[in-house]
Amino acid sequence: LINSLQLIASLLSLQSRTATTLEAAAQLTIAARRVAALGRVHRRLHLLDHQDSVELKRYLELLCEDLSGLLFEERIGDAIVVEGVPVEIPTELAIPLGFIVNELITNAAKYANGSITVRLETTAPAGYSLSVHDDGPGLPAGFDPANGRGLGMKIVQSLARQIGGALRVAADDDGRGACFTVTFGLPKRGTNGS
Repeated sequence: LINSLQLIASLLSLQSRTATTLEAAAQLTIAARRVAALGRVHRRLHLLDHQDSVELKRYLELLCEDLSGLLFEERIGDAIVVEGVPVEIPTELAIPLGFIVNELITNAAKYANGSITVRLETTAPAGYSLSVHDDGPGLPAGFDPANGRGLGMKIVQSLARQIGGALRVAADDDGRGACFTVTFGLPKRGTNGS
């Protein structure tokens, strides 16, 4: 898939050089950059396939840099900020969490203007919360992700369950925007090699 995306980006870039109008050339250049950024995001999400563990905050920072290039290229002043504690977690948790963050940020970018904050916090000796906050108009009254029809929320909920976590949805602390939080714990390691 990554090679296919790189090929599409290259073809769009070549086509932009031969476009007959400046507007067409500009649109093809924008499309080429978006496809290339999408390839970087996809590569980042699968970069961990052969690692046992990952420092989650740094992984999220790199993922969010790629997403920012993809989603905010034309939105001056908008940014994705990653805050929180550094924590080493098993890759089996990091990959689903990366997909969750990708989905929540993509959704926030559709409905909200301004910055998006990704926050990683400890909640207990072996518990963590990973939240995505936006500055948008907030959620509709009575919003319940379990009853939503959107595929994105179904994916987020499924991935949260896959890692033994839970999804909470609320207004942001200041009453504006939305805050989606996944709580999760580290898998228990057996003793004596089990």
